[in-house]
Amino acid sequence: MRLGVLTLAFAYIWGTPFVRQVMKVHQPYARMWVMFGGYARDTCLVELETEVDGQRTPLDRFELLSIPDPSKAPHSLRFAERQNAGEPMIRSVCRRLPDGAPLYAEVRCLAGDEGWKVMRRADEDACAAVGLKR
Repeated sequence: MRLGVLTLAFAYIWGTPFVRQVMKVHQPYARMWVMFGGYARDTCLVELETEVDGQRTPLDRFELLSIPDPSKAPHSLRFAERQNAGEPMIRSVCRRLPDGAPLYAEVRCLAGDEGWKVMRRADEDACAAVGLKR
């Protein structure tokens, strides 16, 4: 009896992810296999651009801030956090930009199974948006 229950439990644990992923059968009873399900949920990607001669060009924040080794940069410059949409990073970069140079920042964060969610669009000057008008 115990061997039968153990065999059924083993078959369910190992078999239902196989049925769902390989055979493409999506039943509510079929468990989905997930590796690192909650890892990197707060990961945000920040893309910075500035305008040079009317053209938008990518901006390397570490180069602008004279940081030769990004791994030794302050946490707020290396990582953008979901709750503040990269605002500390944007403030630091804005302070080092030449006067009148706009900064465009697009911040996207992981939103679970839905993929990336845009937290800030690069359609306006980010310096003005965070209260650093120049």
